[in-house]
Amino acid sequence: MGDARWLSPADAARYLSLREDALPKLVKAGRIPPPSYTAGPRKPRYDRDTLDKAFEGGLSSRDPDQVVGAIVEKIQKAARRSQAPSRR
Repeated sequence: MGDARWLSPADAARYLSLREDALPKLVKAGRIPPPSYTAGPRKPRYDRDTLDKAFEGGLSSRDPDQVVGAIVEKIQKAARRSQAPSRR
């Protein structure tokens, strides 16, 4: 793997200490950006720099609207939890 910026799915999974089959689930959930297919349709590559940002709490998607939507949703969930009546 070395210091390559563009990682194969297997290398990206190892880099993140995950199973390879977890990557598409994280992409679908908006937690990590989708892979690039510029090397070809059968050669997905994950950008190591954007993976780092995703797990450091930075932007995890290349689509700004999706990022803003995720942030708004997170804020709304936190507000709902703080307003929930206590069950004591």
